[in-house]
Amino acid sequence: MGRRIKPLSQTSKKRVRNFFDSITDEEINTQINYWSKRTPVTDNEIKNRWLFAFTSVHTTWQSNVAQYNLLKDSPLNNLSAITYKLILSRGGMQNLKADGIFNFGIQWQQDSSAFTNQPTCLRKFRDTLCNRLTQINFAKVSFALEMCKPLTANVVCLDRHILALFGHDKETAPNKTLYHKMEDYWLRLSKLRDVPPYIARCVYWDRAQNQSDSHYWAYIL
Repeated sequence: MGRRIKPLSQTSKKRVRNFFDSITDEEINTQINYWSKRTPVTDNEIKNRWLFAFTSVHTTWQSNVAQYNLLKDSPLNNLSAITYKLILSRGGMQNLKADGIFNFGIQWQQDSSAFTNQPTCLRKFRDTLCNRLTQINFAKVSFALEMCKPLTANVVCLDRHILALFGHDKETAPNKTLYHKMEDYWLRLSKLRDVPPYIARCVYWDRAQNQSDSHYWAYIL
């Protein structure tokens, strides 16, 4: 990305705008066609989207898929079993991820409607969930919600790739205020380009992987 720039400086904003200006109608249509078929319908599919978000923390997409595959559709209320499967995957951070997944699993077991009854406007919902869940924060909670509502979610997973695009240190999570500001800018440009915010992020992410859509990882969902 070249020299360091300040997030949301004029240079930072121009770089993000340039990306949105570069998105083609073909890319948008390809991603929409793909993700429209992967919007979760059942409660179990929603639970699995959350699980995938947890296993995506600090890992490659290949390890993310491997960890998720071992836990998909399984009960998430046994910490030892979760930890064991994460160790088998060799994807790393098994103890932290197991703690977060177990905490989520218990909350899901107690009241799954707290996750399935999603409002139209997700930001306040997202911020509330960030305070309830462990080992997961704004970016990955947003990722779960993006996967639940890929064509309508008005929150954005500012992962390390998007942080780098904004000029933020990709290894350091922004504070809540800065996160909201960068998210607001992404949402604004998405509206101007007439592209769902998550779809725009998929275009950016998949370009980096030399892929035309997200099937190389999302097939596992």
